[in-house]
Amino acid sequence: FYRGRMSRQRTRRIRKLLTYRKHIIKELIDTEAMYIYDLSLIISDFKYPMRSLKLLSSQELAVIFTNVEELKKLNEEFYCELSNRFDHYFPYQLMFDIVIKLTPFFKIYFEYCNNYEQGQRTIVRLRKERSEFDEYLRVKCNQDKFRRLGIDGFLIKPVQRLPKYVILLKDLVKHTPEDHPDLNNIKGALNAFDKVVYHNN
Repeated sequence: FYRGRMSRQRTRRIRKLLTYRKHIIKELIDTEAMYIYDLSLIISDFKYPMRSLKLLSSQELAVIFTNVEELKKLNEEFYCELSNRFDHYFPYQLMFDIVIKLTPFFKIYFEYCNNYEQGQRTIVRLRKERSEFDEYLRVKCNQDKFRRLGIDGFLIKPVQRLPKYVILLKDLVKHTPEDHPDLNNIKGALNAFDKVVYHNN
């Protein structure tokens, strides 16, 4: 009776872990989709129009937006790989082997993050110096799709995204059973993102 009771308790505990684990993976994928959408807004509603309207010089564009198109391309691949696996999800599925393969490419975030503060100072200065630039940002950011965020609220998102991966992966390690075939992959992905964030800082 005792062994049966302990077995049932262990089964319930593992089932609870696996259920919560699925929620974490879904949160990772859902927030990734939203993040890619925000990168798209940066490109389509800020960078490209400012270039075509000649509100910014090529040098100013490079400082403020750096390599945002490269980030979007990488994260789209990251999202597609994860969401394709999740479409056929089952509790003991391998998913994070593909993440380990992609994490080295996230070093391209170094360039963006290195330029971030200079880009912010440039925006503040140009808003004071160029009324047409300031007016463009005020009108644009009042649109509903920007969710009351200014340009600075969007440009900081790549800086915030890497630590978010670390938080989610730590939670995933905590809620993955010891005998799960994907546990070592998750730990490897966490370690890789930890290193990227460390070097970024």
